[in-house]
Amino acid sequence: MMKVMVGGQVRKKQYPVTIGSGTIATMITYTTLAAAPGDNLIALQQYAKWRVRQVSVEEATQVMGEAFRWMQFCNNLEPGDALWFFKSPLATWQRNAGQAGFYIYRGGKIVDVFVSLTN
Repeated sequence: MMKVMVGGQVRKKQYPVTIGSGTIATMITYTTLAAAPGDNLIALQQYAKWRVRQVSVEEATQVMGEAFRWMQFCNNLEPGDALWFFKSPLATWQRNAGQAGFYIYRGGKIVDVFVSLTN
C-alpha cells in the first residue's frame, strides 16, 4: 500500500470494510497532501494519471455519505476548485494494491486527496 507523506510524516487511518463475514477492502478515511512543495510528487502524479472524471460535491456525497472526515475534506474546496474521482488500473486491484477516491484540483495542482477505498 502506498504511504502518503505529509510534511515528512505518514498520515494513515485505515478501517476494514466488511461484507458478511469477510473483510473485502480497507478504507482510508482522510489524507492531506498540501504540505511542502515537492512532497508526494510521484503520488500526486499517479493520482492525476488515474483520474476518471470530474464530479460535483453533491454527486460524490451521495456515494460517500456525510461522514465527518468526508465533510472535512469537502470543506477544503474553494471557489474555482475541481473535484475529481480517480481509480487505479485493474492490474493494481489484481495485485491487492488498488486505490480509488477523490482529489481537489486547484490552480493546476492536486492540493488534497481523499482515498476512499483500497484493497
